[in-house]
Amino acid sequence: MLIEFRVSNYRSIGEEQILSLVPAPKQKEHPDNVIRNGKHEALNVVAIYGANASGKSNLLKAMVTLDMIINLSAKFSSTQKLPYEPFLLRERWNEKPTFYELTFLVGKIRYRYADGATKDMGSMSRWGFEDLR
Repeated sequence: MLIEFRVSNYRSIGEEQILSLVPAPKQKEHPDNVIRNGKHEALNVVAIYGANASGKSNLLKAMVTLDMIINLSAKFSSTQKLPYEPFLLRERWNEKPTFYELTFLVGKIRYRYADGATKDMGSMSRWGFEDLR
């Protein structure tokens, strides 16, 4: 169950953006739209909306890119560069890493996985851990 996705420095996304599927504390309407797993809750559907050219498609592309990185990482050589499409509307952002992070549940265990990529180094900060909260 996906709980949260974070991305920064990817295409039109500069500063970190968060897609959270955690329901608002006062969420009382449409209880069928909330998945409960032990002490964790998540929405089973979200809508992403906004003005034209505001980053909606790039948020989804970032999720697809992270999925590709995860699924193909076992096949990548240690020197193969990962996809890197940094935010280019600010000076020197092409030197910063692109950062992705997922928080999700498998069974009753909450996990966090993150990956970062730079132009020169490929993957630079991959990590994952169980969060026992």
